[in-house]
Amino acid sequence: MKSTLLFILIMAMASLMTNFAIAQTTSLPPISIQSGAIATKVRIDKSTPIFDKETGKRISFDEYKRLMNTDHKGYHPEPIINEYGEVGGYTLRETTPEERE
Repeated sequence: MKSTLLFILIMAMASLMTNFAIAQTTSLPPISIQSGAIATKVRIDKSTPIFDKETGKRISFDEYKRLMNTDHKGYHPEPIINEYGEVGGYTLRETTPEERE
């Protein structure tokens, strides 16, 4: 009788440990390693000030959309950092040949 109870107890503990190990491995997010690049997202809307770097004049949002739709790699927005360290607007310049690659 004692050996049967001991066997049942050992099997139950083994089952619990197996279930814990399976749950632990499936709940972890996959690991991805990236190197050599920094990705940033630029959010530009109708209230964002955009200036042409060559002329210094303000560009409308519709003009910015037209330029980006015509050639999305043709222009590069550079952030204008305000006194609070936040992006307050963008200057738009043409991309260099190296940036197009």
